[in-house]
Amino acid sequence: MINQATRMCERAQRSKTHPGYSSFFVSDLLGHLYSIKGSLECVANFPGHGLKWKQKCRAIHAQIMRPDHSEDKRWLDVADMNIVVSLMAEDRFEEALTLSDYLLEQKESLAHRGTQLANKCICLILHRRYDEGHLYCTQAMEVTKHSSGPESAEAAILHYYRGLLHYQQHNLEDALSVLAECLRVRHALMPDHHFTGYVAYKLGVVTRELGDLESSICFTRESFRIANTCLFPDPGQRCRAAFALVRLLNEAGEYDWANSMRNEALELREKLFETTSMRPGEDPNDYDQFISFSHR
Repeated sequence: MINQATRMCERAQRSKTHPGYSSFFVSDLLGHLYSIKGSLECVANFPGHGLKWKQKCRAIHAQIMRPDHSEDKRWLDVADMNIVVSLMAEDRFEEALTLSDYLLEQKESLAHRGTQLANKCICLILHRRYDEGHLYCTQAMEVTKHSSGPESAEAAILHYYRGLLHYQQHNLEDALSVLAECLRVRHALMPDHHFTGYVAYKLGVVTRELGDLESSICFTRESFRIANTCLFPDPGQRCRAAFALVRLLNEAGEYDWANSMRNEALELREKLFETTSMRPGEDPNDYDQFISFSHR
């Protein structure tokens, strides 16, 4: 549907045939469609992560921006923020960090300050600059609680980032506490969203490292359930949770259950092989590459 809408706008723009609609409207709409297309490709982990579409979106908004028009400047900032996300997904961390810093310096973009601070936080996590990441996560949470509320999806993602920071610094108890709060908020807002499944999976990882196999199995089963029932089931996410569950069940001595789960995991892997040239094994970590960079 997005491709069809994009082609229609491109034809209208090229032919200058759009009765009842101004050239500005058509170009503006095309820019937004490119942005949506880029975001979809980014979430789906397509090659390039939608970067070219987001750059096309930015080019259009820069071209049609009217002088001293705050709304136009706002959409240009949004385009840049979206580009930051794709740059991070493409492992182009230095470019992402540079653009993120530039956006934070812009006084006009205060409306998006929470998102910009959150982007800077995940940039720093990817750079392994964890102490700085905590500082930006705290700032982002302060802004987000004021703008969106403490029970919002925006706050939940920051809980996740905080949990990642604690986990990377081997503060497992703190990671467990923050990630549990993230899961609570996500369950209330979006119980079957794939991001909720990512949080449950990470809680399974943390509790396993804490030696709590029973809780780890529960969290990983929840992750697997969501991976299978969410709106857009992802083969990589399903395989990761399935093979993690196999490992946990073997560690818990549940060998029959583990064997049954392994057969299911292998079937899921065969389906995954139909969609990719990559050939991951049975280690759950092999499937991190199929997960959104911000939730690995």
